[in-house]
Amino acid sequence: MGYRPRDGTAGRDREGGGALRHMPEEGQRAILKLGTGGRMYVVRVEEVRGDALILSAPIRLGQVVPVRPGTVVEVQYHRNDAMYGFHSTVREFHPGHLPLISVARPEEIRRVQRREYVRWPVSLPVTVTVPGGADGVEGRVLDLSGGGMAVSLPAGREWQQGEEVQVRLQLCPDRPGEVVEARARVVRAWNAEASAPARPSAPRRQRVALEFTDIAPAAREAIIRYIFARQREFLRAGLAGHDRGAGG
Repeated sequence: MGYRPRDGTAGRDREGGGALRHMPEEGQRAILKLGTGGRMYVVRVEEVRGDALILSAPIRLGQVVPVRPGTVVEVQYHRNDAMYGFHSTVREFHPGHLPLISVARPEEIRRVQRREYVRWPVSLPVTVTVPGGADGVEGRVLDLSGGGMAVSLPAGREWQQGEEVQVRLQLCPDRPGEVVEARARVVRAWNAEASAPARPSAPRRQRVALEFTDIAPAAREAIIRYIFARQREFLRAGLAGHDRGAGG
């Protein structure tokens, strides 16, 4: 079934009772996440219908990302200075001059609480130190949440699951005096080359997933504030500024 323009009744019930009064508005930007742990894109809400939402198709490197019907997606967006989100399923992919996807109208919309540990792709300097060990290992944070992070570290050391480490993270590299410190444990470690082709000239790297085990409430709140600020920037930047997507 092809895409059909609105018939005059579309969106009539978008301010319905209960949680659905927080439905996104037509014309606003939203974050679309494809699948579990998938890449994130900025899309635009084109229409709100009684049984579906019509979104602009995700774009990566200037190319439309085809999305198969049945794909599970998560949509997040800002309304009234708060973040809302819902899970849905793609019904149709509409190629053409203006590529679109339609997703089923959500049964439930929930407000994303600041205390929830939303994971967000970043690139930040970090130092990982083994308590009682030598100098720390310098690396980069790949994604971050209030509950932990995934980091890229030089290959050469074998990180053990459950191993305790100390992390020192700069949320704002232009302000080196402002750092977040916490204790964490290794959840998983794997070679970066296993998930992406390695360049012959590039030094070998490994990725380590860390879970915070001891972090001050103020430090955790600083991380959560940072992530929410990055989400707002991501949405404000719009389709052209972030057509590569985030994560993955």
